[in-house]
Amino acid sequence: MESIFEFTDYKSVLSEFLASHEKSWGIKSKLATSLGIHSAHLSQVLSQQKHLTLEQVERLARFMGLDEFETEYLMTLHQENRAGTQELKSHFKRKMDRMIKDHRDISKRYGEKKALSEKDQVLYYAHWLYAALHMAIAIPGNNNPKVLAQYFRVSENKVHEVLQFLQATGLVKKTTTGFELTNLWVRLPRDSPVMTQHHYNLRYKALESVSRDSQEDLHYSGYYTFSNSDFAQIRELWYQTIRKMQEMVAPSPSEGLFAVSLDFFHV
Repeated sequence: MESIFEFTDYKSVLSEFLASHEKSWGIKSKLATSLGIHSAHLSQVLSQQKHLTLEQVERLARFMGLDEFETEYLMTLHQENRAGTQELKSHFKRKMDRMIKDHRDISKRYGEKKALSEKDQVLYYAHWLYAALHMAIAIPGNNNPKVLAQYFRVSENKVHEVLQFLQATGLVKKTTTGFELTNLWVRLPRDSPVMTQHHYNLRYKALESVSRDSQEDLHYSGYYTFSNSDFAQIRELWYQTIRKMQEMVAPSPSEGLFAVSLDFFHV
């Protein structure tokens, strides 16, 4: 089933969900029971003869296992579909458009962290070393300037310059044994003026990795042709992959510094 945010009719969500679970025995009967209605009533909803109530749509969301944000979108979609005036429909449509935009904004989907000032953002993303060194400090043994300079093959003076900035912004702190991360970290909002530079920095490092031709690194590029609906589903697949990756690395011990760079777009 495609992302809930690709739908413009709540009944289509219902139909697609049942179709994607058609091999699950008794799924329609179980859903009707969960909604508190008879199977015959559910059939009338599917055939466009009746509507679900807002309360039943909320139960549908729970039955589908939707998260809070997805549930809110489905309920707003139901309200837009059932609105009695064009003005009210437009109101809910604008709300849905904002939710779709937020859904596609990684920083809002997974939590926007420390907000650097615009001046600090420009410096932090001016060169790849700032973000990379910031993360590398989490690796055991990488907590002093000399080791960091060797790790990144840059001068100790440059490392001191970066560390001074990271301290000033509260992203790292100095201890008796070296430097360590604070509980703050940075994620750019999608409309940040330095987003382009941030992506450029990662692509630059990716090209360096390609030139090394390491058997451990993974690089893949290619052109495909497929439908617009498949594009939406594949994009959602990557969103889910990013979320799973975040959940996986959160408790993972810091043993190495890795870079992730993903491009998926219309040509």
